Amino acid sequence: TKHFNEKTRFDRSNIKAWQEFVALQDEYAHVGSTRAMILEQKIEIYKAAIEANPHSDELVLGMIQACSQLYSTERTQRIWQETIARNPDSALLWRSYLAFVQSNFSSFTISSLRNVYLAALKAMNRQKRLYNVGIPKHRGLEEKALALAIKSIHLEKQSGYHERATSMFQALIEFNLFVPGQLGASSPREKLISFFQAFWNSEVPRFGETDARGWSGWFDDAQKKTKSSDPMAIVQDYDPSQGTADDDLEKMREFLELEKLLSEKRSAADASSSAAVPTAPGPRNAPPPKLDPAENAAFLSWLEQEDSLDASKWVSQRTITDGLTEEDLAEVEEDPDRVVLFEDLKEFLFQVSYEDLKFEIVREFVQFLGLKWPRAVSILDAKESNDNLLVEDFAQVFSVLEKLNFPPQCSQVDDDAAVSPLHPVAKYEDVIHSLKYSLQDDLLHPAAKSCSIRRSLLRNSLSQAADRFSSAPKNEITLQRLILEGHIASTPEELTAARNLAKSLLKQDS
Repeated sequence: TKHFNEKTRFDRSNIKAWQEFVALQDEYAHVGSTRAMILEQKIEIYKAAIEANPHSDELVLGMIQACSQLYSTERTQRIWQETIARNPDSALLWRSYLAFVQSNFSSFTISSLRNVYLAALKAMNRQKRLYNVGIPKHRGLEEKALALAIKSIHLEKQSGYHERATSMFQALIEFNLFVPGQLGASSPREKLISFFQAFWNSEVPRFGETDARGWSGWFDDAQKKTKSSDPMAIVQDYDPSQGTADDDLEKMREFLELEKLLSEKRSAADASSSAAVPTAPGPRNAPPPKLDPAENAAFLSWLEQEDSLDASKWVSQRTITDGLTEEDLAEVEEDPDRVVLFEDLKEFLFQVSYEDLKFEIVREFVQFLGLKWPRAVSILDAKESNDNLLVEDFAQVFSVLEKLNFPPQCSQVDDDAAVSPLHPVAKYEDVIHSLKYSLQDDLLHPAAKSCSIRRSLLRNSLSQAADRFSSAPKNEITLQRLILEGHIASTPEELTAARNLAKSLLKQDS
């Protein structure tokens, strides 16, 4: 102890010495000190170390870990909140805090976790603005912000909010890949948000949906309708419907009333969730309670209905352009989260500066929908040519061409194609993988009608995204599109369409 006291007194910035000093306290467990006494001593050492090194995340996390072993969950959470308030721009602390919140059963709610994710995203983007685009620090913060955003989307999906998760991906892609040219991608976020709100509330088809033209396409149409060269006229005067002015006004009133109803229902649900007291868990390894036949039948019926909804409810319910049938309105009133409002997404949106990171958003969305798309190398390391296609990708493409009855010379890997700078030379038979490993099982079967929405989203997303990128990422998207079409084609018409797609893509590359 005397040695470490002197060492840390004369070299207070030596983080390793502080950590060794903390570790030394465990030796007192052999000389009669209680666990609580050792933890208290560790915390005091950490406090002194953090005072000398306030920006050391390692020391902060070490102290909080010691606190979690000594204090109650509630007190540890207060310490976490105070720590985050003092260090709002640390990605490591935010990730660790999110892990703590997600594992804290007594206070866990989806709404509270959403707020933590949004706070973390704001912190990362606020810090990012201190650096110029292209500087490694800026790039690193943007990567961390994007990782947090993707993680929050998957949380929504895992929690059953499929429409919200899909909408978050759609909004993030539209906001970064389809910015109207008249506005410019470098415009301030606040300016872009006002125009994007008008686009989202118009309820036109969004990225991945059939006939979607993107935010930029909608903007062009809106400018023609307003007959004004001033972009702000779109926000002020654009009517999302095709009826008369009175009809439009009435539809907008209905929309606002529905929006108010949904907000009230969500607030009530959040309050009920927060007030609920979790029941005490039963003994470990206790058998599950047995259901009588009637209860079991009801449970299976409920499970079947939930599976059906889980497979089919992927896109936000529209309220203006499509209108609401009585059945739709009943579903929305029962489950208001089926409608994803702009206010649900506003704080989530942020600008991505790098093309390869924008590409990653598209890739994550495609995987989210069920098409497995592993990457062996960052797009930044790939050449602007077909060389970036991996050998495994070639194998899958040639398997598709074989299925589509292309000539043998089109379905074999030649020596030049097999030599990729990104992958060692491999024999064709060693790298061919059955296409069934590319898609989730429920998307493979033509009879799986409940998956038609996801199939449509996949097809449209790959088609709509391809032209937004330069050659290297565009080639990857094109490749996945061919794999998808050849994979799920089952009827003669679908096989013909897939064959025509392959021909057109080969003609483009020739």
